[in-house]
Amino acid sequence: MVNESNRTGRGDGLRRREFLKTAALVTGGALLQGPALFAASTNRAGGRPNILVIITDQQFADAMSCCIGRDYIHTPNMDSLAVSGMRFTRAYCANPLCVPSRTSMFTGHYLHETGIQTNSSEKIDPDKFICMGRIFREAGYDTGFFGKWHMLFKEANSNEHGFDTYIGKEGRYSGIPASEFIQKDRDHPFHAIASFLNPHNICEWSRGQELPGGPIGELPEPQACPPLKPNMAWHRPKARPTSSAT
Repeated sequence: MVNESNRTGRGDGLRRREFLKTAALVTGGALLQGPALFAASTNRAGGRPNILVIITDQQFADAMSCCIGRDYIHTPNMDSLAVSGMRFTRAYCANPLCVPSRTSMFTGHYLHETGIQTNSSEKIDPDKFICMGRIFREAGYDTGFFGKWHMLFKEANSNEHGFDTYIGKEGRYSGIPASEFIQKDRDHPFHAIASFLNPHNICEWSRGQELPGGPIGELPEPQACPPLKPNMAWHRPKARPTSSAT
């Protein structure tokens, strides 16, 4: 249950760490073809919910057709999630860079606590900053992570992060690995992360680099692209008025 103070950011609301323990985080993406895919996973766990976290990379929150219309983009799957769920319109990521933002997201700690401010390769203490996967695994969930990692926990050490199933490269551009995990018959509920890499390719494109996901063909003209957010608009500074001495 989310009350008005949680929704608008006013009041104490839920502490971020308690939120990680008790709620599902859904942030867009097109993996499921309706609720039937969840129902396909036989869960004999006594009513505890299955939890799916869908992450897209470098996608701003309004880049969905339910927000800006269909003139520039059509995202029916994300629109369906938004209509059937809740949009947090005053939520912000902890940092615009991958590693600090994901570290904060998966541990429930702010950057000044983790000390991670850049895309660093240093490791953090997994017992001091407990990963989301460990929390759910200890609660009896089957845990799986699929796609882009870019966190400071060692992927190969599930004791650090808690995800018993990890498939990296194959899950960056495809929802199939996560879908197969979700549809397995099981005696426990699942907690799955579907971490898609795109639309991060825009970063490589802007730098003139080869796109990791392969070529995308001819790009539309700038006027056919969605407008920039207001805080990205570039304005030429006004010329200062000159004064003449008398």
